[in-house]
Amino acid sequence: MSRLAADLICRSILCFGIAAVVAGFVRDPAPNLSPQACEQTAAVFGAFDDEGDLVPSDVVPLVSGQQFGWRLSVDDNFPHTWREVLITPAAPREWVGADLSITDDGKVGVTERIEVPQNGLLEHAWTITDGDPSGQHELQLYLDGRLVKTFRFVVR
Repeated sequence: MSRLAADLICRSILCFGIAAVVAGFVRDPAPNLSPQACEQTAAVFGAFDDEGDLVPSDVVPLVSGQQFGWRLSVDDNFPHTWREVLITPAAPREWVGADLSITDDGKVGVTERIEVPQNGLLEHAWTITDGDPSGQHELQLYLDGRLVKTFRFVVR
């Protein structure tokens, strides 16, 4: 067999292998890319108690040091991109947080991270600080680019 013929056979096998992988992906996409993935997630919002447990609530006490946040159940252990958009009624005195972008004259904070679920959970918490505004707040939670839940809550 000539070297040219062997090269053509190897390239054909390589192309066939790539086509098989692509066809398998199109036929059976990864679970975190299916449209139903976000619809089947369980998201909870609330305030953390003194023991550090998340207590579901739509009211967060305006007390310095009070933590609040969300917890999201997922049924896999793959890395996920989550993004939250926290909308406040007025700009806080300061925003504190990693991976945080501030927009809309300081009234909107956007956090985005890629994380692997721990025991099937993704979560994030905020802490009330001096100068945080009271009133109606909104937190939009996205998982892998899709809106999972919008939480509306009052800080008072």
